[in-house]
Amino acid sequence: SKDRDLEIETADVAQFAHEVIGTIETRMRGANIACRTQYHESLGEFDIDRELARTALLNILENALEACIEDPDQISHRVDYRVRSEGDDVLFEIADDGPGMEPDQIKKIFTLFFSSKGKRGTGLGLFITHKVIKQHGGSVRVESSPGRGTVFRVRLPRKPPGRVA
Repeated sequence: SKDRDLEIETADVAQFAHEVIGTIETRMRGANIACRTQYHESLGEFDIDRELARTALLNILENALEACIEDPDQISHRVDYRVRSEGDDVLFEIADDGPGMEPDQIKKIFTLFFSSKGKRGTGLGLFITHKVIKQHGGSVRVESSPGRGTVFRVRLPRKPPGRVA
């Protein structure tokens, strides 16, 4: 989780979003998890560190995949991946219909070394994800409740702090 300067480049939002989900879509299908994507029209471009932002979003998607796989209460699952523009921001929503989280878990998920996966988790993934999103001048929010799944909302500005439009 060492800090590094962002390597900012201009990227087409729809193309970037498609690349991110394309990395994990096959694994989802293999696990019998439906992956629904929705990209709003006219997404345009934004300035991001492509590799870091991709890693941050993939971490959330992988967590959704794992939560669905490990849910003993349902046989089939779904992950929704939605991308839309909101003013000067791009909003990525990742929603799953997995087991959800307790409120005390939600409060801790971005804390270094906190893992809800027991010995299988390092507690680094969401900590780093949060850090990368903040470094871009964005935010990440989570809503979840037991038995109702989880929704992550990642908001990234089209121009990170210090970048002139």
